[in-house]
Amino acid sequence: MEMMDVRLPYYIFFAVALLISLTITIVAWSSRNSRGAKAFAVSSLFETLWLTGYILELVSPSLNQKLFWDNFQYIGALFAPIGLFAFSLQFTRRKVNLRQWVFPLIALSTLFELLIFTNIRPDWTHINPSINYGSPFDELTYDFGTITTLANAYIQLLGLAYIGVLLVGFSRKNVVKEQLFIITIGTALPIIAAILSLTTGWRFANQHDVAPLILAISYLVIGWGIFRERLFNAVPVGREALFEKMNNILIILDNEDRVVDLNMAALSLFNADDKEEVLHTHISLLTPELYQEFGKSTEIHTQITDKENRTFDFNVTPLYRKNGMIMGRLINANDISEQKRITENLATLNIQNELRARRLNAIAETSQAISQIRDLDTLLPVVARQISERFDFYHVGIFLFSQDRDYVELIAANSDGGKQMLDKGHKLAVGQVGVVGRVAADKRARVALDVGQDAVYFDNPSLPETHSEMALPLMVGKEIIGVLDVQSKRKNAFSKEDAEVFGSLANQVAIAIDNARQVNATQAALEEARSLTQEYVREAWIKLNAEREERLGYRFVNNSAFPIYEGQKVENDEKPYEVEYPVKVHDEVIGVIKIRLTEDEYAKMTKSDEELLNAVGERAGLALESARLLDETQKRAQRESLVSSISAKIGSSIRMDNIIHTALRELGDALDASEITFQLTETEDGEA
Repeated sequence: MEMMDVRLPYYIFFAVALLISLTITIVAWSSRNSRGAKAFAVSSLFETLWLTGYILELVSPSLNQKLFWDNFQYIGALFAPIGLFAFSLQFTRRKVNLRQWVFPLIALSTLFELLIFTNIRPDWTHINPSINYGSPFDELTYDFGTITTLANAYIQLLGLAYIGVLLVGFSRKNVVKEQLFIITIGTALPIIAAILSLTTGWRFANQHDVAPLILAISYLVIGWGIFRERLFNAVPVGREALFEKMNNILIILDNEDRVVDLNMAALSLFNADDKEEVLHTHISLLTPELYQEFGKSTEIHTQITDKENRTFDFNVTPLYRKNGMIMGRLINANDISEQKRITENLATLNIQNELRARRLNAIAETSQAISQIRDLDTLLPVVARQISERFDFYHVGIFLFSQDRDYVELIAANSDGGKQMLDKGHKLAVGQVGVVGRVAADKRARVALDVGQDAVYFDNPSLPETHSEMALPLMVGKEIIGVLDVQSKRKNAFSKEDAEVFGSLANQVAIAIDNARQVNATQAALEEARSLTQEYVREAWIKLNAEREERLGYRFVNNSAFPIYEGQKVENDEKPYEVEYPVKVHDEVIGVIKIRLTEDEYAKMTKSDEELLNAVGERAGLALESARLLDETQKRAQRESLVSSISAKIGSSIRMDNIIHTALRELGDALDASEITFQLTETEDGEA
């Protein structure tokens, strides 16, 4: 019972050390995707085995049992330094092939362990083993043989190599110094303690080997570092999962805004190939635009476009220690250049669609306005002015083909320069001069985006401000009748899409011109027909007046009608007022209605009375013309009948004398002529 009381504090101490060792192993393995965490977890596991073997050796009563557990400790002692060495290379970001280093070391450690465990020759491993009885634990003592001496030297060399890599890591820019310091101190303590134990004879629990004591202290230091400095948590916590496998740009800054870690995606932000180029560089030197945005602000969200026209969405958030102090900042960024480009394209398309809609609406309104104009001379200037005003064009010109179709002639224009060209009779050779000439020949729209560089642009001094030009064919079906020419002061003012949109306007203009031409032609034909009709009516009535008796008209007085003869004067002092209303046939005056009125009757005349008299005049004219036409038709029918009768009688005779006698007799009867002569004439050759 007394022995148990003495050993109890040691048991508690060893149990705590073993628990800490296992906890460190589990925590490190849970973060195995972080840089060096897996190697550290493996090393911690072997050190746990070492501590376990040590504890079991202390409590074993027999020499053979103590020797077995002493040999078991070599498993942890030989393999733990390999894990620490691999961890040191990874944690300090050494670019080495671990397999080239670790596999040979594993093979050598395995060889040592086999030689020690098999104990082929005891004098090679444990020389003169014995138990040194004492308190609180008995001690296994022996002299080192050749194998154990080499194994211990190998273990010490691995430890020194591991510590050396960590110490050199302090000079590297890509390592967090606070974390490296804790790792170096914590894992170096057991090695230092072992060296002190061998050189000074320092004892613990009646044992020359003080490694378990120092190992417990070492894990306490490392455990404090894990929870205090966030080893395997902040940097490089979840490195592979959180950093390297994410498309987001992730950058960690220290509290002085220097880059302490970044993922591969972040290299594109800095146009760097290697992390060494940017680690521990102040962020203001890498992205001055970003640093200007957040400066000393704790947390921001912003968008920045760099010199290469890339746009990034940045989130800057602080990283806190457990005591609330800021230990650095995390920059999380996304390259949104493509999204921004798509958004800008959509906005541009929306603007273009709105512009297209406005233009189509303006085209519809313009087409409606010009479709109501029937006079060609009025239509063309209106078209040029409307298009210029609605679409803000510098110059609008309308060209139509000459009669020989060798030229297109400027017929209408809105600009001052265009009016000067009209005064000069401006025309362009088809297919030879300028954009308009080419369109007239090709029947295809043409756009000159920069007339200074367009090979077919005609440099016109009357339009010096022109920088863009679009010419559109005026088509009626498959026939081209002219060219619509629009010019702008801006470069690149037109596009192929504009040519399509304004092509519909050009078609409407062409239809309006063709309609106006047809209307003009119809009106000319109608005017000619009206003129011919008037002439015919005039001559017919002149002839009728010449054939009739001298009666000029009729006078209606007190319900009685009296004829009026040429030269007869009609006067009435009681009715001094006289109004006249023409009698017309096809706008040709063939007579006059005269009304004599008293002063009171004249004063009572209304507009309705005048309209009635005018209507009577028109109806009278139509009735007279109908009567004339009927009389003329009857006379023509009589003549035709007489001609037919004479022809029949002449045709019934076969002798020449009888034919002549019959013709003369019938003509005399028809014309009531007393003398008619018929004589045959000689031909040019003298024959009758």
